[in-house]
Amino acid sequence: MPETIEVVDPSTPAPIPQDAPIAEPEAAPAVPAKLTHEVAEAKAETATAAGELQGIVGKQEGNMGLLVALVAVAGGASAWRFYSQRSKEAHEVKLREMELKANQPTVSPPQCIAKHTDLEARIAAADAKATQAATVADELRLKSNRVAPLIAQVEELDERVTAVETAAKRASAKSKKA
Repeated sequence: MPETIEVVDPSTPAPIPQDAPIAEPEAAPAVPAKLTHEVAEAKAETATAAGELQGIVGKQEGNMGLLVALVAVAGGASAWRFYSQRSKEAHEVKLREMELKANQPTVSPPQCIAKHTDLEARIAAADAKATQAATVADELRLKSNRVAPLIAQVEELDERVTAVETAAKRASAKSKKA
């Protein structure tokens, strides 16, 4: 189990144990007023920057928020530009990787390969049947072109037979009357 580390603010005095001897307080060293004023301004700027970062980052937790805060506080505008450029480049690299990965040919699983082969065989068989049917249709057209004149001759002969039969019936009817 990790140890817990207690963080102590250096501006607060450390607790004094109960059994420690009481010593006379020492005089605090004199701090120039200008230095304390600069420290107060630095703390105010840090608090303002942290508040602005919280508004920018939102309620993100984790390393990204910490990184943004460190970049903004440590380097200011130049660090922020560097971070922005770096994140854009990383984003473009990631997009390029995804694009290359999408364009790579994939290997199908064995079941898909078998099914694909079966479908290709069925398509080839259907194409062969369609070609055969087209050949048969062409042959029938050629035969019908040869048969068409014969059909005309048959129809003409049929009309002649009908005419001869009609004439024969009339002749036999006349001969019966006479």
